[in-house]
Amino acid sequence: MIKPILDTIFTRRKRISEERLKICKTCEHFRERGAKCEKCGCFMEYKTMLMSVACPINKWGPEKEDNQNV
Repeated sequence: MIKPILDTIFTRRKRISEERLKICKTCEHFRERGAKCEKCGCFMEYKTMLMSVACPINKWGPEKEDNQNV
């Protein structure tokens, strides 16, 4: 019973992370080497997986808690 819910949450988070990283890769502050943002200094392959964070120049924002969207 819980597995379908966890699968849905994981799939949603992965999709959001991929969408965010795609946006980052078009940004002038993104550096391909290390996949790092020069504006905030974060490694974007990891930061984009954190649902509660936002882009420092507002290209994408935080997401609602997973349990509100399942």
